[in-house]
Amino acid sequence: MQDLIVLGANSTKYVCDENAWRTYKTNESNYGICTKNYVNRSAYTSAYSSNYMCNGSAWVYVDKVTSYIGKVCTNANYGETAVYNDTIYSCNESYKAWRTTYVNATLGKCPSDSVEMYDIKRYKGIDYRCMYSRWEEPKGHDKELGYCVPEKHGTLATSNDTLLICITYTWEKAILNYYLEGCTSAKQGTSKTYYGQKFTCNNGNWDVVYGSFTDPRDGQVYKTVVLDSVTVMAENLNYSMENSWCYNNQESNCDQYGRLYSWDAAQNACPTGWHLPDVYEFNEFLQTQRFGYTFVDGSTWQGLDDRTSNVGFNLKGSGFRRANGGFDYEHRVAGFWYSNDSETGDDGYIYCVNDYASASSECTQSMLHYFEKEPTGVIGISTSAFAYPKGSGFSVRCLKD
Repeated sequence: MQDLIVLGANSTKYVCDENAWRTYKTNESNYGICTKNYVNRSAYTSAYSSNYMCNGSAWVYVDKVTSYIGKVCTNANYGETAVYNDTIYSCNESYKAWRTTYVNATLGKCPSDSVEMYDIKRYKGIDYRCMYSRWEEPKGHDKELGYCVPEKHGTLATSNDTLLICITYTWEKAILNYYLEGCTSAKQGTSKTYYGQKFTCNNGNWDVVYGSFTDPRDGQVYKTVVLDSVTVMAENLNYSMENSWCYNNQESNCDQYGRLYSWDAAQNACPTGWHLPDVYEFNEFLQTQRFGYTFVDGSTWQGLDDRTSNVGFNLKGSGFRRANGGFDYEHRVAGFWYSNDSETGDDGYIYCVNDYASASSECTQSMLHYFEKEPTGVIGISTSAFAYPKGSGFSVRCLKD
């Protein structure tokens, strides 16, 4: 019978509460029933921009602290603590409200410029860290993995499939250089794996350990690498088909750069089990890794003879074929077709990289900012896609399905 509501004479509502009938209270008409079974039920009135909570017997106005904590301070929870805006609050018996507990008085002073900064102290079952003159509760990666403390410096951990490293009191994404660190004589011959890609320490350098794939269509063998857990061809595709060309129509350039494909040809160029990436896939592993110079083959770019790809992607300055049949920008521009095309269908989109030395302007035309993967709207953004006529010739890099 508890909480049963009945309609009496003159349309008066009655509630069965604690084995007795009582009339429905005014606020209950606005916010709903309030009994012991509905303690901490919340309501908001836009007319007065006010929050109310059920304390077990009546709806009471609550401040933003109580609203955030999500429970009223009652006899049942005196002494209980909660955190709001990095401040510890306690359910105060005298005030019958949540009051600050003066953290410094409880945990001690939190200095900002001494060796005691980053100290960790435990209070009410929670570890608080001294950060910039205040005690903070663990958040984000600290909450999941524990605080990044000096004893953990260089330690790797995984969160939501992201590889993290403890650096200077903070969990950060483990970029390649941080992860590998120096290839010393003591590490000679040892191996490490970064997002699925293996590296071996060899005479002071971390060498990429390539995989390989043999194209069953023509027997050509391609090196492969794993970038951000995606298997990618480490060489431009060199499969001969209609509407594909060697730069300047010279076979030796196909050996060097692979073939240049029209957009239509590129859609079907990859072998079975591989595919032409869309803008999302390509930017996923290139943009998030922020490789910069480290993914180019400097021997094929003007002014970058000493650059080598420490991730094995080996981006070459292959130039491209214009739709009118002319070839241009060898050693200065590289472009890869996406599977995406323009709204009109006249253009395809490429990932385009300029010559680093002379800042060619080829990759500044028709920049595309928004891509619609679904008809319902835009779900992705790219700053590295450029429109070219589909009859143009650009390289193809295949991703494993």
